[in-house]
Amino acid sequence: MSIFRKDKNWFVRYRDINGKQRQVKAGKTKAIAQELERKILTERDTQKRFGYKPKKEITFGEWVVEYLERVRPRVSKNTMVNKISCFKNMSEIFGYKYLSEITEEDFYTYIQNVSNGSAKTYQLALHTILNEAEECGYNVPDLKIKVGKRPPARVRYLTDEEAQRLLNNCHNKELKLLIKMALMTGMRKMEMLNLTWQNIDMKARLIHIEESKNGERRSIPISNSLMNELKAIEEKNSNEKIFKEIKGLYYSFEKLLKKCEIENFHFHDLRHTFASWLAIKGVSLYTIKELLGHKSITMTQRYAHLSPDSRQSAVNLIQL
Repeated sequence: MSIFRKDKNWFVRYRDINGKQRQVKAGKTKAIAQELERKILTERDTQKRFGYKPKKEITFGEWVVEYLERVRPRVSKNTMVNKISCFKNMSEIFGYKYLSEITEEDFYTYIQNVSNGSAKTYQLALHTILNEAEECGYNVPDLKIKVGKRPPARVRYLTDEEAQRLLNNCHNKELKLLIKMALMTGMRKMEMLNLTWQNIDMKARLIHIEESKNGERRSIPISNSLMNELKAIEEKNSNEKIFKEIKGLYYSFEKLLKKCEIENFHFHDLRHTFASWLAIKGVSLYTIKELLGHKSITMTQRYAHLSPDSRQSAVNLIQL
């Protein structure tokens, strides 16, 4: 067990009764962290003394599959369709995290582009699925989500130097390709992980996503750099997935970020990086919207402040 400071906050790192390493934010002072450390030690010792039975761990994605099978017989067809859509979208953000590792920030990232009404619906859905997981003996987080007090939509993107540092320090070939693909296409994590070679049209230089988050099909152009990467590993079997070793992806990426000293960054921010780089280079918001697969231009407006001011050149087009 240890305490440490990061980004002006103090944290406690420890192993729980299940033997799993955890990290929790304590507060602004070392004294608060030390007090929390004592409480965690006391609670863990009490659990051991009274024969506490460790709870089971399962990833959110795995539990969604199990949960949907459990509820299928007792809900209507329309309800089932809604649940599948909702939890499929959540899996884009934290599908490969253990249930116990899901945080309020993960949920806020998921709901940052929806109305308060939709956010409350998603909050209830997450609450329901976690409650049922707890009843089945799985380890779940104690989330304190306040939909009415959501933080503003965050746009964290890599600088060129950070991106190079990330790639230069990544020695896992699959993870490195995944990072490159995210930076060069803006695809969502699950869109990439579900890709087979059948989705790659080398002649047309396109990646076809059969069903994106908003339920629509879209195609993404392949850059010269990404084309070279894909040609180097191309499979003859079109049904083969491009990314095969996806277990431990979350931990490998977190470890890489720590090694590169890149803070306040999540895998989904690679998508923000792609869009931000395009906006900075003057690509129109409409083109960025189409590449990202946004249903509404409103979602793409978050990158508007990064675009060069084109108003002066626009008015200069009119000459009298």
